[in-house]
Order: sequence, then structure tokens, then C-alpha cells
Amino acid sequence: MTSELEVCLTPYPELAKDSELGVLINLDSIPSSDESMSPMEIWSNESQERYVMAIHPDNKDAFVAICERERCAYALVGYTTEEKFVKLYDFSTDTYPVDVPLSMLFGELPISNMEVKSESYPTHTSDMQGYALEESIHQVLQHPTVACKSFLITIGDRTVGGMTARDQFVGPWQVPTSNFSMSLRSFTDFSGEVVTIGEKPTLAINNPAASMRMALAEALMNLVSVPIVSLDLVRLSANWMAACGDDEDDYALRLGVEALSNFSIDLGISIPVGKDSLSMRTKWQENNDQYVVKSPLSGVITAMAPVDDVRDAVTTLLNKDIDSQLILIKMKELFNREEGDAPTVDLHAEKIAGNFVRACHKQKLITAAHDISDGGIATAAVEMAMAANIGVH
Repeated sequence: MTSELEVCLTPYPELAKDSELGVLINLDSIPSSDESMSPMEIWSNESQERYVMAIHPDNKDAFVAICERERCAYALVGYTTEEKFVKLYDFSTDTYPVDVPLSMLFGELPISNMEVKSESYPTHTSDMQGYALEESIHQVLQHPTVACKSFLITIGDRTVGGMTARDQFVGPWQVPTSNFSMSLRSFTDFSGEVVTIGEKPTLAINNPAASMRMALAEALMNLVSVPIVSLDLVRLSANWMAACGDDEDDYALRLGVEALSNFSIDLGISIPVGKDSLSMRTKWQENNDQYVVKSPLSGVITAMAPVDDVRDAVTTLLNKDIDSQLILIKMKELFNREEGDAPTVDLHAEKIAGNFVRACHKQKLITAAHDISDGGIATAAVEMAMAANIGVH
């Protein structure tokens, strides 16, 4: 691919067949005969159902044969040139409705400067005395962060494509307790990729920095069920939600981003991608009164890593046919209540725990695993018991 793309909008795809630099493929027919839309409107509209890819001209015939075999609508709509412009040529009017320099498309993005004046963050304390254990367990299991999400899972095909190595449902009773998703790379071997998610927005009410460290820790702890090669092969995506606009929430974002950055650097894990939504606030007026609802800082961390053999991964399903024990790896250094009455993460303990579990994987010592997240150890044990339809002591 060169740095320029010239597009010919035409119902005659043969015009692009002699390109020396490549062909732009739009996997959807372009309605070139539709007089209700101009060429610029057709090309510039946001159609999320369309996919565009560039292929080498030597591969054009093979690509066309594949599309025709699979009955997939396609159109060859353009080719690349050396000129540093994106151009759309309209044969009917002999004009260029789109003629945009690449410097405008790929120039320096504007950076917003936010001035934060706060030097402290308000904390909220709660009295943990007087809670009945049995009632608390029932309430935790009914909470949206813990309760069954099968209604979100069963609305779609979980195995489309045939390369899904692990979906949400675990065991013969199909209990949605999987800590990870995993896919195969091909139909001919057992290598693949694993994806996990971590998020702790409720902790940000007291401690935004701790919430982001815990979100990363949760994503990494969800990986313990899969024997990944090493921690330095893990890549992260960070998706931020915050109610920016006042000093308190701007400061919370600063604390969270800084904490996640430092923690990732110390762990040796990169965050190459992510996105943000920084307007998580709504205001309205009712009976001359002003109301505001806003979200605490929410950082969703997605961890991805290569897997040599997907068959070596374990799930939350307890095997009642073998003599096994439930073991809690209780990392006393990992969680404390010092920073704004919120748990946080110790870097040293995180590395020790990950290395220990990976060593257990290599020796085939682990038959089932579950991370301790929302709901604590009681919820983790209950979910493992539910997956196997058995009781636990």
C-alpha cells in the first residue's frame, strides 16, 4: 500500500483491474444508479454494515472467485496511486466530488488541555457491622454485577464461524461463569487467543487510582485459567468513561489515568489502543429545581494474549469424579483498606500470584479455577458449585 488512495466510483469494476499498486474492495454493492444520492453522499455516508479492504492486484481473481463461491456481494471500486490525495471520480460529470489531501486526514490530532486544581478526593465511609451473612449472600447473587447474564448471551449465536474455543457458558448445565473468551486461529491447529475484561467503577467513588489498578488486576486474574506463555505478551485496551466538566471529576480522571499508566509500566504491559467517553453526566430541571446524575470514573480494561494450546485452559467447572481440593490463594499483600477505604493492588504480589499459577499450569495441577471479584470468595465458590451442580464444603 502506498500513502495515497484514489477511488473510482463506477458500476464497471474492470476499470480498476490493471492497477499496479492494489485494489480497494468494498464488500457491498454501491448503488451507483441511485439518483437520489450524489456520489459524495454515497461515498461519505456512514454505513457500518460495509467493510473495506485493500488487496494486491495479483489476488483480485482469487478474491472474486471466493466472493462468488460464497455468494457475497462485492464491488471493486478503486485503486491506490502515488499522489497524496483521496479522490473520488464521478464519470458522469467528469468531476472529483471528493478531493482531500492526506495531510488533513492523518495530520496531528488536536489535544485538549484540562487544568485540574484539586489536590484531594472526597471519600465515603460505610459501616460494615450488622450484616447477616445469609441475607448478604442472597443480595450479592442478585446484584447486576454478579447475577446471571444469560439473557444477554442467548440472544445471539455464540459459536458462529466455528473457531470459538470458549464462550460464556460453562459445563453441561451451561452456567455463564467463564472468566475468559478464547478463539482458535485456524481449523487445523490448537493455537489461539484469549480475551478477558476487568472493571471496578464502584471503587472510584472513594479512590479512582485504586479502581484502575484493581480493574487491571481483575483482567490479569481472569487470565489465570489459561496457560499464557508470559505476562509480557499481554496487550491491553483501556476504555474510559468519566463525567468531566467539574474539578472533582477531572481530578478523578487524572488520578485514574496516572495510576493505570504507572501500574502498566511497572508490570511491563503495553496499552496500544483504547477510547474514551468523557461526558457521563446528565442534567435536567424539574419544578425549578436542578438535578444532576453522573457516573463515577469507569475504566474497562480488556486483556489479550496468545495461547499455544487452547485445550490446556481450565474453566470454573469442578470435576466431582476426581479427588481434588478447593484452594484459596490468599495474597495478604494484595488487598488493603488504607487508600480511601478501597482495596488496591500490590505490584509484587500481582507478579508472584501470576507466576505461581502459571507454574501450576505447567505441572497440570489445576483442574478448575475462578477469580475472586465482585461478591468475594463466597460468590466464587457458589459459582463453581453451580457450574458443576454440586455442593462444596
